[in-house]
Amino acid sequence: MKERSKWRERLNILSIKIENGNSYQVSQAITELKVRLNPCGYFDNNNFYKDGHVWALLKNNNTNIVDQKTKKQLIKYIGLFLNHDWERCKRESLHWCFIPYEILGGTLAFLSLMSILYTKLLMFNSYADERLFLRINLLIFFVLAVMILIIEGIFFFLKKKENEKYITFVKKYREEINDITKNK
Repeated sequence: MKERSKWRERLNILSIKIENGNSYQVSQAITELKVRLNPCGYFDNNNFYKDGHVWALLKNNNTNIVDQKTKKQLIKYIGLFLNHDWERCKRESLHWCFIPYEILGGTLAFLSLMSILYTKLLMFNSYADERLFLRINLLIFFVLAVMILIIEGIFFFLKKKENEKYITFVKKYREEINDITKNK
């Protein structure tokens, strides 16, 4: 995570250099940007996941000296990179919120086992009605099953919502890249 944070910070600095720097600083910033881009995009200009749109823009300018329009496009692309990477980071770290679910599921399983064992122990140590203990076991099992299904449903819903947000973001990302590319 720290590596990606440094990467995002460096891209911010590069975008500032491209926007405000003199021709030498812009040239240096573009050279460093080329090093930080996904190299697979150099050969696949249509794949925005591999930074192909940026490579296509940079290939059109054989030198690292760019005009204002290209600078604006590069800065927009860098902004989109940063936004996309941030969303991806949030999505990748999302699984940590599901750890309580795993702990809760384990706790419920443990409690159900212990309650069944406890009722069996009571049944063997006393002369109570066996049907009563069977009913207690079934009730405990039913309550725990319902709790597990409810918890499963809640976390499924939360995960589905996060996936929908990410898919919407990726669609917007692709549309923005297409809009920028069309405005060349």
